Amino acid sequence: MIVSLVLSVVALSVSCSNEQEFDAMVIEENEKVLEVEPIEEIAEETTEEEKPYHYLFTEAAKAEIKRRIEQEYVTGPGFTNDFVTIKENVSTFLQAPDGYRPVFGEFHYMPPNRQYMHHSAVYAWAMEEVNLANHIIKEILSTVSENAFNTSFWNSKPNFDFEYSLWVQSSEMEKTKNSYYLIKDIQDKYNTEELEVIENWFSDYANLIINYTTKFDNYLGEDWVYTGPSRLSSEGLFQKTATSTPFPLENKNGEIIEGYEISKGQNLFNNRIVESIAYLHSWAIVNKNLEAEKLCREYFKNAIRFGVWPDGTFWELMRNENVYNISALGVWYSMSTLSALVRMAHTDALKGNFPEDRLYDFSTTEGIIKGSTNFTEEPYPGGSTTDGVTPKSLKTFIIGQSKYYRSSDYGGWNDLRYYKGGALNMEGVNERDYSINQAIANLYYKDSELSDWYLYDTSKGYPTKDSFKDGHHQGDSGNLGTSVAGGLWLEMESYFFY
Repeated sequence: MIVSLVLSVVALSVSCSNEQEFDAMVIEENEKVLEVEPIEEIAEETTEEEKPYHYLFTEAAKAEIKRRIEQEYVTGPGFTNDFVTIKENVSTFLQAPDGYRPVFGEFHYMPPNRQYMHHSAVYAWAMEEVNLANHIIKEILSTVSENAFNTSFWNSKPNFDFEYSLWVQSSEMEKTKNSYYLIKDIQDKYNTEELEVIENWFSDYANLIINYTTKFDNYLGEDWVYTGPSRLSSEGLFQKTATSTPFPLENKNGEIIEGYEISKGQNLFNNRIVESIAYLHSWAIVNKNLEAEKLCREYFKNAIRFGVWPDGTFWELMRNENVYNISALGVWYSMSTLSALVRMAHTDALKGNFPEDRLYDFSTTEGIIKGSTNFTEEPYPGGSTTDGVTPKSLKTFIIGQSKYYRSSDYGGWNDLRYYKGGALNMEGVNERDYSINQAIANLYYKDSELSDWYLYDTSKGYPTKDSFKDGHHQGDSGNLGTSVAGGLWLEMESYFFY
């Protein structure tokens, strides 16, 4: 099978939080399989040898993207013209291919305009531009030569949770890896040995993340990957800063909406960690490393078990605070984490290593039980993330996020849920009107409810689509440009097959 990806990493802010110990959780109820309406599969032509970019796109998607570049396709009003931008950035990249080279490590520098190279890789791939592909490989080789992952800094086992904006570095690594595999077979200048230098570099970074994940045993218990979590150490409610709150939801009267208390334990699933896990997962798929892939898949499942409430609420709402004059900061951080989880589910489904256990289909009633002492020394203080009955999944998480953009007249929450009691509600209207996460997920789900959201259908209660700047990049390029360009994914349901 083939796999789509969205190129790596998150971090809507680069604020650092101290490393947290994590609260204990309870697992109750057996997992249940979410019933999904059958989707008619369309047969796809295959070749004897799988192409290196097939974990990113299908052949049908490639043909459509080529057409969109040629016709300068744009989804509609309020959406950016990504394909004009891509062509403009190819020209800029060729003027100075080394002009936006990142620096990894302690003294990191991740220039936003490195996106020029990633746009160029998409163009070279879709248009079969050999010379452009050669320039990109040359620049990646130069980047590798200046950024070895065997220095004293990297040997010190840096903490991917909060140190040195490593989640941003993981994002750039994923984008670089994806750009490389798009044009690996198009370039004609570099031999196998030179390409192996690049691929070994990707593996070196993956191994750093693998070394970091050994600490998960301390929080989830030994053998958690194979037998499930047996503990989650540390207890207490979680408050990131003096202005944030472990009680993130209030009604318009300023009264706490009970049941959504945030625990320290849930911080294991923050956007910083999940971005690096997303890189590791995509690397594992490319390198057929089933052990690393299994670790990432189980991390994903635990994020659904313990980070998502039955109504689709996500624990990152804890980040709601009076920062940057943004009332919906917790909603947007939830979208940040969602971005990485969607990328993982998408690559998982297209590659098809676990066809009977796809992450998109994973559904569970397991969760944390308020007041429980299972796996904890003290009663668990957070809100229950299970009612023992309602299945939770990536899709319920996505649908929950959609409700912040709609009023209760349309089944939404933006007139029911507030931060700090009515002074600031949590809608994101006309500020960050995301489309990319739900559009990529809908390549699999093919559900009108998701397409209504990513197209911002006003008849369904959504605002008129408004382009936005998220992180360094304009429009639907994903957090820190992880999706490269929204036009690669929007309205593409007919071009991806599972």
